[in-house]
Amino acid sequence: MKKILIPFIFVLAITLPLYFLLSLNITNVISTYVPKSLKSYQDLRKSEEIFVNEENLILMFSIDETKDELDFIQKLVELKKYIISLEQTDRVFSPFNYEEISGSDEGLSINPIIDENNISQEEIQAAKQRVLVDRFVSDLIISKDFKNFSFIVLPKVIKSGLERYLYETSIFHKVDELKLDKYLSGYGGDFAVDLMQFHESMTIMNIIIPIIVIFGFLLLYIMYHSWVAVLLSAATTMMANSICMGFFASLGYDYNLFASVIPTLMMALNTAFAIHLYSAFQHEQGEHDFHTALKRAVGEVRRPSFYSALTTAIGMGSLAFSDLPSMRAVGIVASFGTMLLYVLVLYFIPAALDTFCSKKWRPIGESSFFIKLLEKTIYLNKIYPGRIILLFSFLLIICATQILRVESESNVYKFFSEEHELNKSKDLIKKNFSGVTTVNLLLEDPKGKMKFVSPDFHRKLESLKLKILEIPEVNRVFGPNDIIKQFHWAFHGEDEAYFIVPETRELIEQYLFIYDGTDLYDFLSRDFKTIKFTMNLTVEGANAIENTVTKIENHIKDLHFDRDIKLSLTGYGKVFSDQEDIVVNDLYKSLYLSMILIFIVVLIIWRNFWLAILGMIPNIAPIIVMFGIMGIFGIFLDIGTAMIASVTLGIAIDDTIHIVTGIRKYMREGKAPVDAVSYTLKTSGRAVIVTTLILSVQFL
Repeated sequence: MKKILIPFIFVLAITLPLYFLLSLNITNVISTYVPKSLKSYQDLRKSEEIFVNEENLILMFSIDETKDELDFIQKLVELKKYIISLEQTDRVFSPFNYEEISGSDEGLSINPIIDENNISQEEIQAAKQRVLVDRFVSDLIISKDFKNFSFIVLPKVIKSGLERYLYETSIFHKVDELKLDKYLSGYGGDFAVDLMQFHESMTIMNIIIPIIVIFGFLLLYIMYHSWVAVLLSAATTMMANSICMGFFASLGYDYNLFASVIPTLMMALNTAFAIHLYSAFQHEQGEHDFHTALKRAVGEVRRPSFYSALTTAIGMGSLAFSDLPSMRAVGIVASFGTMLLYVLVLYFIPAALDTFCSKKWRPIGESSFFIKLLEKTIYLNKIYPGRIILLFSFLLIICATQILRVESESNVYKFFSEEHELNKSKDLIKKNFSGVTTVNLLLEDPKGKMKFVSPDFHRKLESLKLKILEIPEVNRVFGPNDIIKQFHWAFHGEDEAYFIVPETRELIEQYLFIYDGTDLYDFLSRDFKTIKFTMNLTVEGANAIENTVTKIENHIKDLHFDRDIKLSLTGYGKVFSDQEDIVVNDLYKSLYLSMILIFIVVLIIWRNFWLAILGMIPNIAPIIVMFGIMGIFGIFLDIGTAMIASVTLGIAIDDTIHIVTGIRKYMREGKAPVDAVSYTLKTSGRAVIVTTLILSVQFL
């Protein structure tokens, strides 16, 4: 019966979760990282409902040879038409639809900087003059020297990572087809960053995880010289990952870069649990037959393994209280997966071994590297216990002094090397156009009393703009008042004295009435109830953004807008900055929670308060060392590193439980403490060393 049941359970565990996995959305969009309750994110969604979707893909093209200009511009027109024809495209800001407002015989003329229907050498020369005169185009679309051109593509909301990848690929395929790739000098924007991280997720799934799996199984074979051990560990890893990812998908979470840690984590924990079982089994085979040795090994490790699984699940589970959806998902699924692995390793593997195997494994070789390492460890423990304690205490003190140097910071561009194409492109875009970080001021008049068409209000906006531009980190501010001033200037024969806010409300209303373009309504809602004021920042780090936003907020307060006008700062820059504060709060919350709960568990297990206190020291030590190393090497505390403390605490306690349980067992049998330590290291030490090695390599 068991010979049928065990394979059946395996097949069931692999295939049943497929129902949920088919609906798993692999993506890296910002909404997968940000709490839906975050105010700046809610304001961003509100802004995008009224205006355009703010996520953008920036393509920058550069040309040096004027002899190629005509062909180059014609190809840019074809590219623009192609991108607009794509179903997923919402808007494209390009030289061919950027609205140039100028004076004319009729009073006002609205035309593109370059007329795509009349591409000629004469039109290009005329466009060069328009670029020199236009106040705003060089900030976004064309540099003054007519050598750098940008396309700002605004896609519709695309949540699927695969769809986003295909959309981007189709655009770059067209760039290659038109032979524009030699002119493509920059690539950036929120969409580009997310896709680069999506590529990283795919690299982890397709390359890094298989390498880790091969390494873990190779180490298992070297230790036990048994393909059965490898195959059974592979089976439980596959079962655990299949069930965990099915569970993940059933909860409705999106699989992003952060969630990609789950398969690696399951592989690491599965190997750790299996090694403790295999080592005990191999040790018992020296004195007993195969089946008796298996039974005794399971009995020996079942209880400490359960406590290890429980404490690890608590460490992981503390992340479930995070406000960040991605961190919460990892916490829930990883804690569930840890307990699942305990069941699979301590019940499924022994059942399979007992049913299908009877051949003893090769005994532990006395010349084994691990045996020699253990003998050296036992010797040092006996001879120099005081020095060992002093050495580790000194190390902890050194690391503890560096903890205050750890900075909380998030910068999506720092996730990539300085030489990465994304960083090079970002720097080039900043050099030739505006900063890549955007923060918006949203002003709402819920009562709709037409405040936003009054001259006084727009003069106040103008005053705010000038103050904000004094902030060194801001290099562009744009709002509807700029377009209205351009109207006024154009209607008065392009007289510079009239590039001001009109004197009367009636004049503003008249300009708005005759305006037939679209650019204005990217900043002023058509019912005149909402205004968007866009600021481009030259900084990308969360702290620098937050400091800049604080300066902007202070200028807003100084101007004393009417109380019934609702003001809110939003945009991807503001959302990203706010997310950083949540990361820090989550770190402390999850760490304190996991420490308290784990202490309670070990206190219940050992029923000795001082032993529980002592047992926590080697588990808090890695966290101190971790933060110390971060302080020494300037590694930022961000959404990626914030979860490590709780995970480290949950994993480190495993070895403590196995070692302390072994020591207490041998002391109850009448052995002296020093001998109990030696016996424990002989039986459990090898498993502790190898699991530590595997976990370290897999996290590395």
